[in-house]
Amino acid sequence: MKKEISIFVKRRRTNPTASDDISEVAADDLGRIVMTPYQVRDLLTSGFATLTRGVETAVIAGVASTLIDVVVITGSNTSGIAQQVDIRVGTGGSIIDSLMIPATSVASKQYSVPLLSNEVAQAWTAINSTAGEHSDSPVSITMTGIQNV
Repeated sequence: MKKEISIFVKRRRTNPTASDDISEVAADDLGRIVMTPYQVRDLLTSGFATLTRGVETAVIAGVASTLIDVVVITGSNTSGIAQQVDIRVGTGGSIIDSLMIPATSVASKQYSVPLLSNEVAQAWTAINSTAGEHSDSPVSITMTGIQNV
């Protein structure tokens, strides 16, 4: 005798509310089972900013009631001098990481464990904090993050 088993999968475009209930299998809004290392596509976010030396600039905007964790940071330096960019959560927050971008080059960091945000609704910011000899040539930063509850 054959037994039939039905599996119902809830489609998601947002994170579910945290609870102690039984976990459901997650799928994207087309019904595909989620097997990505981080999050469904609708909950990935990215940002771009051109930095002015010494001015902290938001790269990824904060989202209400949401933690955003960063998985990739890429910087482009058009100057003839290496530039250091400090990464923070929230304006004026503690430095989470730094990216040293060689002269007239590109540097990138991809995190196997994401850089974790410590507060909901906070932007990820970057500041060109190069000490000593400076260049006023632009430094551009791109970040990719994941939205979590």
